[in-house]
Amino acid sequence: MPFPLPPTLEEQQRIVNRIETLFAKLNQAKEKAQNVVDTFETRKASILHKAFTGELTKKWRAENGVGDDSWEEKTIFEVCNSIKYGTSQKSEKSGKVIVLRMGNLQKGEIDWSDLAYTNDESDIIKYKLEKGDVLFNRTNSAEHVGKTSIYRGEYPAIYAGYIIKLDYKHELLIGDYLNYLLNSPEAHEYCQKVKTDGVNQSNINSQKIGAFEIPICHLPEQTEIIRILDVIFEKENKAKEAAEAVLEQIDLLKKSILARAFRGEL
Repeated sequence: MPFPLPPTLEEQQRIVNRIETLFAKLNQAKEKAQNVVDTFETRKASILHKAFTGELTKKWRAENGVGDDSWEEKTIFEVCNSIKYGTSQKSEKSGKVIVLRMGNLQKGEIDWSDLAYTNDESDIIKYKLEKGDVLFNRTNSAEHVGKTSIYRGEYPAIYAGYIIKLDYKHELLIGDYLNYLLNSPEAHEYCQKVKTDGVNQSNINSQKIGAFEIPICHLPEQTEIIRILDVIFEKENKAKEAAEAVLEQIDLLKKSILARAFRGEL
């Protein structure tokens, strides 16, 4: 196999030194970028913990004359009008209305890919979702059972039987507050504690999720918590995406450096 051979050993050594210097810098950058990606979930969990222990809005309460005693614990049963299972009817590949399934609940939001549908008019009326509805995944793998997402009304939809709709009382709760809370480390820990494990799946029934005690503050403070979390997580997600892009580019840069090295361009 023909390959480019520098005329002297000294030039070969200079090329080696240059490659090693550049690779060392890239490896440092890779380590930092990987750390941003690896610690993302830990940072997110820490932020959510601060949000629902009142630490995140401590300054806001002081500025607005709200006491720490305004927070109280209530069960999901107490803050909901109903806890309702979804349709048990088989969905179709096409139809009038989307049927959201457990795979559509991703990272607190609805993933509108891989959709199923229904034409059943009675189900469409009975299980119709309204903007702001919070959906709880009652049956899934042990790792993912209990994941929660908020429906933002993008498309008309109902929900499948593996999902529970938490019909929360709007005078007590804001949907985004409940959604963030049920994706917190404390909620995940509770779900892991009360789940019932089967052969391939775990389950959390309505009685168990209904008994979960959650911290409640007044609606203005809930609004402030949501605002802060939205801002922080937007920055965190951008940082994570940037770090992932850096990781992809580093391998390409290394290949580019080697190509340039053996064309004599370094």
